[in-house]
Amino acid sequence: MKHTAIKSGVLLKITLFILLLTGCTIEKQTNLKSFIAPNEFVFIEYYLTQEGEVLSGTPPRGMRIDGPTYRFDKETKQLDIRRKDNLLRDSVKILLGNGKILKGSAGNGISFRLTNITNLPYTNNQLTINKIDKNKIYFTFDKQKYTLNIADEWQSSTTKIDTIKTAEPTIIKTKLTYTLKYHGKLNKKSITGI
Repeated sequence: MKHTAIKSGVLLKITLFILLLTGCTIEKQTNLKSFIAPNEFVFIEYYLTQEGEVLSGTPPRGMRIDGPTYRFDKETKQLDIRRKDNLLRDSVKILLGNGKILKGSAGNGISFRLTNITNLPYTNNQLTINKIDKNKIYFTFDKQKYTLNIADEWQSSTTKIDTIKTAEPTIIKTKLTYTLKYHGKLNKKSITGI
């Protein structure tokens, strides 16, 4: 009788341990082959637009950035890679185009880079891409969960006001807009430049 109670106690502890262990795991999407064929890849764009507006004073010159490494044509679904970024066409499953656009007193220019994502979840600053299926992308931005359908665009904007302390104080309002675009699955033949 005592032996049965000990076995039951041990069994209960093992069961609780297994439940705790499986409940604390992070879901990873490693089997992308289920909906991405060998001749296909998924294309996503994520970028920040900073637009500055002078409210008073004379601001210093804004930063200038340049260097988009790709160009994507939404009509033809053609992805033209302008700089070879260690991408091998055969290994590409998910491509993320990420970058920044500066406007107004924030500066000017565009800078975009391509990142080959091999496993999910994938995190880039406030954005985490959790899962992708044939119709949607599931992501978290600033601790909030969202979904985005193919060909749709998601945005989040905030505004901040900064004072630059110089001889004549300058006040600048900057609008920050984060944009995520899910272009869906594309044929690898649409990639040029690599």
